[in-house]
Amino acid sequence: MTGDGNIAFGPFRLDPARRLLHRPDATVALRPKTQQVLLLLLRRAGSVVAKDEILAGVWPDVAVSEYVLTTCVSELRAALGDDARRARFLVTVHRTGYQLDAGLAVADPTASGEAAAIVGREPELRQLDAALQRAARGARQVVFLTGEMGIGKTTLAAAFLGRAGAAGAHAAGTPLVAHGQCIEQFGAGEPYMPVFEAIARLGRTRPPAEVVDILRLRAPSWLVRIPGLLPAEESAALRRALPAETREHMLRSIAEGIEAIAESQLLVLFLEDLHLSDHATLELLNLLALRRGPARLLLLGTFRSGEEFPAATAFRSLAQQLLLHRQCEEIVVPPLSPVATYLDGRFAGLDRPGDLVGTLHERTEGNPLFLARLVDFLVESGAVGVDHGAARLRIQAADVAGLVPANLRAMIEQRADALDDAEREVLETASVGGILFWSSSVAAALGSDRETVEKTCARLARRHGFLVEAGETAPDLPDLGGRYEFRHALYHQVLYERLEPTRRQRLHRLVGDALRTAWGARADEVAAELASHFERAGEHALAVDFYDKAAIAAAARGANREATQYLDRGLGLLARLVDGPESRQRRLDLLMTRGPALLASVGYGDDAVVGNYEQALDLARGLGNPLAQLSCLLAMSIARQTRGDLEAGEAVARELVGVGEAIGLPPPLLAQLH
Repeated sequence: MTGDGNIAFGPFRLDPARRLLHRPDATVALRPKTQQVLLLLLRRAGSVVAKDEILAGVWPDVAVSEYVLTTCVSELRAALGDDARRARFLVTVHRTGYQLDAGLAVADPTASGEAAAIVGREPELRQLDAALQRAARGARQVVFLTGEMGIGKTTLAAAFLGRAGAAGAHAAGTPLVAHGQCIEQFGAGEPYMPVFEAIARLGRTRPPAEVVDILRLRAPSWLVRIPGLLPAEESAALRRALPAETREHMLRSIAEGIEAIAESQLLVLFLEDLHLSDHATLELLNLLALRRGPARLLLLGTFRSGEEFPAATAFRSLAQQLLLHRQCEEIVVPPLSPVATYLDGRFAGLDRPGDLVGTLHERTEGNPLFLARLVDFLVESGAVGVDHGAARLRIQAADVAGLVPANLRAMIEQRADALDDAEREVLETASVGGILFWSSSVAAALGSDRETVEKTCARLARRHGFLVEAGETAPDLPDLGGRYEFRHALYHQVLYERLEPTRRQRLHRLVGDALRTAWGARADEVAAELASHFERAGEHALAVDFYDKAAIAAAARGANREATQYLDRGLGLLARLVDGPESRQRRLDLLMTRGPALLASVGYGDDAVVGNYEQALDLARGLGNPLAQLSCLLAMSIARQTRGDLEAGEAVARELVGVGEAIGLPPPLLAQLH
């Protein structure tokens, strides 16, 4: 913004107070709605803005036809001196929306703080640009953006990907972007979930046949596990035809598949929130980083430091090893430059009260997320306004001190309390569904219809900024309705934690039942999510069943560490159930499934393996299950011999032979047990 309150972008200058667009050869008057469309597109320059989003933003409370928007766009093109057939500035994206050239980007001071939050991030953006350049030349790159919560990692990554993705805006060329997000779950995360999500999204944005053909050739076992890429019948047929694969072969095949996708076009695999990652995904990242040979591939991940998460130790070990061998780059995102710099970037050229900087710093300590959200709140509440004519902020420091909540949590709650009852109820119920959720589960939990819930979610996304629309259901998935995501993890956390315990438990049961019904015979595919809901609902027997199914699915993918963690969760819940033959048999079943997963992870020599089979053996004896006894004794015998504990191994071997004789094993088999 210029000192006279005008907005400069490219060769143009907009005088919003007078609604005049100045271009090099003329000055054009704009109608109010046409100017609003221009301002909205300017804030999203370089990105495709959907027609529905423009209609909701410019005509929020009025039902208008698409023709009205088309008329405004035509007027805007004429004002810019653009031609729809050979567009230089404003492009129509068929059946979707409109895209303003990225070179015209400008920060609107009264817009959300997301764009302004990258002020002062040029050094980090230059590092990312350099990594992309190296990847474009065939030198695979691994970059981790690390920093505390709210420091601006995701905003920085989005700004980098946004300008890299603008056609012709980057010397490295326009990359493909495959984006996946790690989601917090009880126990282990779903193995490879963010990678599945990233490739599924890529398959929906790039001609699907290209991705499918590559994976069918290089990684068929992964193709059948990624939703939305194959019709259900073809996926089932391919699954039946595939031979069993080892974990190492599965990892190698998907690494080759990802590299093959990058052969024709530079690829960015962006995995968000690696502090919530499953171990299997980290193993895949390690393999991709260590593989030899050229690859036009940039692996970009964000990681929240300063807090304890299940995956934190594994991630740190991975990053340290890669850094030691110079096979990755870590960009530690520092706190935002002083509050004054942020305000100068967001309210460029405008005078401000002298005490404003101190008040904002006291409340936010310069944390970018807190600062951006706080300024958003002040703008929304009317405490901050822009007087373009006088080039100053309409604000008094005393008003700010009185309006600002003591912390961000209070501010989020204050914004939620300002919603109407229906919006607040949908938002709080959605928090039970997770950071990512489906409209169908929220509708079922509320006893409402899906259309009403989706209209409310659209308002919460477009008008209030709590949610974002996360795309449509993949073709091979059940009909789950619209998919939405909380704009920030902290929004989800605050709204979830403010639910009363009894209500939260009831909603988890309703959401779990809705998802189980929607998935029907395919419920095993989301077993980990269902187990989490039923555990939080206090339905421990159901949760145990689904943790068992999640473990079996994880082991089939070679994710044995995750399988063990699911089973540990199930065993812990079993201890809360009434003891009896049924619960003991269930415990034995889980231990017998846990044994092979442990063996694959740590080997026979580990104490955990012996301990697992000792527990299982005691249960098998008490239940009179000789086949289970035989399996346990065989595993324990091998483990004792591997550890060099020959005396204990001999005692186990004698018992093993005795059980074999009791159940009538043939002499040749008995001879092998001796």
